[in-house]
Amino acid sequence: MELTALANGAEQVDSAIVLINGGQVKIVPDSSTMKFSVFVPPTPGYIPRNDPNRQILTISVVRTDGTPIPKRDVALALVAAENTAGHLHSGNPPKPAGFLNGAATAQVNTGPTGIIHTVTFEAPEPSGPVTINGTSTGATPGSATVNVGLFTLSPYGPGAGYTLIGGDTHGGKHPGNHYATASHISALQRLAGSYNVRFHSGLQYNDASLQFGGLFDYAWETTPWNLPHAGHREGMHRDLRIYADTVNHLPGLSGAQLRHMKKYWKDALGGTIHLETDHWHLVHP
Repeated sequence: MELTALANGAEQVDSAIVLINGGQVKIVPDSSTMKFSVFVPPTPGYIPRNDPNRQILTISVVRTDGTPIPKRDVALALVAAENTAGHLHSGNPPKPAGFLNGAATAQVNTGPTGIIHTVTFEAPEPSGPVTINGTSTGATPGSATVNVGLFTLSPYGPGAGYTLIGGDTHGGKHPGNHYATASHISALQRLAGSYNVRFHSGLQYNDASLQFGGLFDYAWETTPWNLPHAGHREGMHRDLRIYADTVNHLPGLSGAQLRHMKKYWKDALGGTIHLETDHWHLVHP
């Protein structure tokens, strides 16, 4: 617009840019859902994995009519929702929220077009909603939420020839510990059925995956948001108790029972077995 004023008795005309309003920060993810990232260090019985999952965010500051405002600085930060996706614990440290361009926060400028597509959001390892918050001086803050997880897992309920254990352990902070793929559940049911017919007793199945998969930090009291479960993320892993439980006065499995299960799981079902400290770790897609 033009400004007209008197200066030393003479009329002066100049121009100035007037910002109609401070605008609203707008954050648009490519997708509102995405799978978690998986990082597994060299661990006995597991193949190391470096599997980040990323998507692009579109950032702008828009006027009330929706037009973008050029050359605006925008500060971005992440917040993961505590007590979600099967993790009924929170505190210090906070739940991992992933990364923005490889860091916890990002500072960007909308440039001459007012719209940028150069911010990469990397999903965290635990599942659950992550909110991306954006602020810009003089503008109304904006945010967007991405639901991180694997949304195809099914609950594995009670059935013939087995019992489900472990949901009330570890302080009760991961009670929904029996989610898996449909094919994994079918394989476990067939194994339990074969075992029951042969030995007329049942198996005890412990941790599989949480409802939406992802990092399963059952040792949350000592190592929150870290291993010990290197697997148990994608509904294809299940723990099987094989040794005696002296606390609950439960016997261990005999050599004949173990040989039968090993042969059936591997030969008939095509699964694999990892021997851990006090249980078998069954893997099947």
